[in-house]
Amino acid sequence: MATVVVGLVLAVVGTLVALHSRSAPPAHGGVGTVEPVADGSDPNRAGCGSGAVTLARVNLHFPAATLAGQLELRYSSRCRAAWSRFEPAPTWHPGDGVVVTVWTIRPADQASQQYTVPFAGETIIGNMLMTLPGCIVVEASMVQGTSTSPVATIGCQRIGS
Repeated sequence: MATVVVGLVLAVVGTLVALHSRSAPPAHGGVGTVEPVADGSDPNRAGCGSGAVTLARVNLHFPAATLAGQLELRYSSRCRAAWSRFEPAPTWHPGDGVVVTVWTIRPADQASQQYTVPFAGETIIGNMLMTLPGCIVVEASMVQGTSTSPVATIGCQRIGS
């Protein structure tokens, strides 16, 4: 009986650790847990970040006319996956309390990945979606107190078909 209870406890702990790893912020430089190449995975943890290319980019302003950085649509042909990335402008220093949200959306089946994080001066990488079927849309927005940026959008890009 004790062996069964210990086994159940280990299984539950293992499941909680796996769930926490998937909801944890994306790792930079591939540090951390290895993830499968699948919808919702961190591109670096899945080994897709290396060799990926930027297919499209659009400026994101916050506040108002101040260039905050660029929203990018990133793609790995090896993994056949795409994701959003916010690359801050080197001159953008918004102060405390800015929260950035990036989305990766596959309209064909309404799959969506959202990643929200307080801005700490670094690149923000969203989780990925597989590129087949259909196209990929990426979006980003920022909030600081009661101020919200316009949503930056890179429209439906058909990739890898």
